[in-house]
Amino acid sequence: MKKQIIVGFLLLFLLHNSCRENYQDVSSGLIFSALLQPIDGRSMRSSSTKTDEEGRPIPHNSDNSTVLPGETKVVLDAIGAGIVTHMWFTFLGPEKHPWAPNGSATHQEMVLRIFYDGNEKPGVEVPFGDFFANCFGKRSEVISLPVIVEDADSYNCFWHIPFKKSIRIEIVNQSKEKNISLLYYNIDWIKKEKLPKETPYFYAKYRQEYPTVGEGDYLILETEGKGHYVGTVLAVRTRSPSWFGEGDEKIYIDGEEKPSIWGTGTEDYFLSAWGSNQTCILPISERSILINGE
Repeated sequence: MKKQIIVGFLLLFLLHNSCRENYQDVSSGLIFSALLQPIDGRSMRSSSTKTDEEGRPIPHNSDNSTVLPGETKVVLDAIGAGIVTHMWFTFLGPEKHPWAPNGSATHQEMVLRIFYDGNEKPGVEVPFGDFFANCFGKRSEVISLPVIVEDADSYNCFWHIPFKKSIRIEIVNQSKEKNISLLYYNIDWIKKEKLPKETPYFYAKYRQEYPTVGEGDYLILETEGKGHYVGTVLAVRTRSPSWFGEGDEKIYIDGEEKPSIWGTGTEDYFLSAWGSNQTCILPISERSILINGE
């Protein structure tokens, strides 16, 4: 199975390696030039940090949470306008640990949900691991511009996530018997007086088929509205030794019958060629990100 891949890992991995110098030069210039511009708003943070009654930090590294099976942990609940600029999470892995003798829930058993402006339907509802390009419960290092999983155990997201009236970000433990153990988090955001009316929202959707149905194309995303499609994490397991990677990506825009964008193969879409050297061992799933102005 050495020719099988977890494509989401490959997407971000190749951006880091084959283009590392170029994009770092460009991004560094943009980042440091932005420091010269005034920023409208106030920096804020929601954190797992705990304090005593007098507001002093509680010692002994106890600023973490345990999320029991079936429970939900709200990590940010803010009213007003703003933009989330960075999310950082860490928690124990599934292995047995002195602080978790029976092991802990995997990130595949956790769900990330983000609600905007009082809407009961989440704009983001995805398995936690897939959102950070860590699929099937396997912890892997990811180095990219929007997502970093440093040393395979600290989960960082740098996508900008705007909201106009309110936001709620929560982690759901869907494990039937394991806790999310030692959950630490920092959610950094900029508090604004208001956002421009045309400011888009950030969306993430998840779907999977196992096994895939029929011989036609596999649907990644179908949506309506004005916006930008900005990325996909794809994770695949083949049920035989055959190579799945000749599936061309096809993107149909505004109801067209023939796709405006038609690629040359799955590995090519994820910046590789002639196959891949990554290993896939688990069932098919994918996650699509959409920024939508409606």
